[in-house]
Amino acid sequence: MKMRRLHGLLAAAGSLAAALARADTIVIEAPQYLDVVQGRVVSPAVIVVEGERIAAINPAVRPANARTIDLGGHTLLPGLMDSHTHLNYEIVEGWETEPVRFKGSDFAMRGIPNAQKTLLAGFTTVRDLGTGLGFSDVSLKHAIDAGWVAGPRVIPAGHALSITGGHCDYAWFAPGIEPAEFMSGVADGVDEVLRAVRYQIKHGAKVIKICATAGVLSFEGSAGAQQYTNEELRAAAEEAHRHGLRIAAHAHGTEGIIASSQAGIDSIEHNSIVTEEAAQILKKNGTFVVPNMYLNKAIDLSKLPPAIAAKMNELKPVQIESFRRSLEHQLKISFGTDAGVFPHGENAREFAAQVALGQTPLGAIRSATVVNAELFDTPDRGRIEPGLLADLIAVAGNPLDDIALLEDVRFVMKGGVVHKQPDSQPAAASSWTVDEARIRAMLRASVEAFNRGDLPGHLSIYDPSITFMTRNGPRPGIAPIEAAFREAYFRDGLPKQQLRFEQLAVRPLGADQAMATGRFVLSGGEEPDQTGWFTLVWVRTAAGWRALHDHSS
Repeated sequence: MKMRRLHGLLAAAGSLAAALARADTIVIEAPQYLDVVQGRVVSPAVIVVEGERIAAINPAVRPANARTIDLGGHTLLPGLMDSHTHLNYEIVEGWETEPVRFKGSDFAMRGIPNAQKTLLAGFTTVRDLGTGLGFSDVSLKHAIDAGWVAGPRVIPAGHALSITGGHCDYAWFAPGIEPAEFMSGVADGVDEVLRAVRYQIKHGAKVIKICATAGVLSFEGSAGAQQYTNEELRAAAEEAHRHGLRIAAHAHGTEGIIASSQAGIDSIEHNSIVTEEAAQILKKNGTFVVPNMYLNKAIDLSKLPPAIAAKMNELKPVQIESFRRSLEHQLKISFGTDAGVFPHGENAREFAAQVALGQTPLGAIRSATVVNAELFDTPDRGRIEPGLLADLIAVAGNPLDDIALLEDVRFVMKGGVVHKQPDSQPAAASSWTVDEARIRAMLRASVEAFNRGDLPGHLSIYDPSITFMTRNGPRPGIAPIEAAFREAYFRDGLPKQQLRFEQLAVRPLGADQAMATGRFVLSGGEEPDQTGWFTLVWVRTAAGWRALHDHSS
């Protein structure tokens, strides 16, 4: 009970909304916005945001007392969506053995900075496809949704389904080391496939991934060989759809691509060897295809074992031919990057890679907005329209004239919360020492103020206009929380216990943002000692560094 009480009061009830957040009405002004449905730039752009949604576009009368964000010289677009990411995955030394060295929590923690890089690159929704070992992708989604960390909206797959010894069977080791089983996605035969699909859904998967063919980043044979039977693929698709989920098939080879499409699978990932026959079947079935063209030049082959690098080189030319054939047949091309195989945050480089091969700039942007909204079955995003989620980005110019502008997103809003603004410049590496010292000094001063009974001083690290989310709903401003703290933790103007922070760490999260983590201890006095862990997200404001989010446990 003590810990729960502390969580509710000392940590401002566990979830502090930013001062820029959903309770405000915000008016965003820009010279123009891109209507991705009509395929035209609309001028001017006055977007009214209330809470997490777009309330109006170019209204005759603006709302009173709204906060205005001036994006002069910029073009507004819907938040981008990437249908194929691996937020907790990186090609680094020793990646091959991580499945038996890492815990699910390790993968989830690694996904935190990658999620923020992805969001700041302009991607407000992503599918995370099948490297969620230990359901780490589901955990990451929960952390983002709760506001503990910054990141895009995540549609997690949990564990990808694979045949024993197949592409997504990560147990490439000696017998008995990380045994294959349906819980980790390894399933043979229709009955095991059904059980594996249901198990992923039980533990939070919101999309199913199945490895229909062999692949590149694994040690089995040819990258294109079909691995799951037609019956197994059909069973997986039907079961996913029965639960209201979409299903994606990793498929490089023609036979696996055709079999997956005929089985009713919604999207073909990689789509490497598309013949005329395959293109016609994909078109007839309305199957989405997810090519990854930037990957061809982004991946560092020197970091791959020779056998895997050889498979990568073998596929490159046919992947280009397959992409052009997909354009010719006007297939539903979904924007997906395979980020994680190359560095996170570079997702938008896929646009220029596709345009260089014949895609139009508008077609590329649509693939990352309205097309992916259809694939994801999320009609509440992907367009700038009243009633939809206020997931918005801005670039300095017109991306229809220069698609590479999307590689330098200047403004990011997700659900009405601003995560990046044009005047935010990346801090020089040396400046982080000064910033860290300042944040540590503010935390020390906050603790000292608490211990001497100066509660306003203790709470001064927060922005004064912050909205605290409590059990009784949102409470704007610091004054209500100050009163609650004084009642719960003070007697006769002095604290009942002394506060200290231990194991404090401060690290940058991006331009003008940082995270402080550590252990808090309340000790002394007549009450039992109370301890826990805290995470504070800091943002540099006009008034200096201020904490805009606090989570404790």
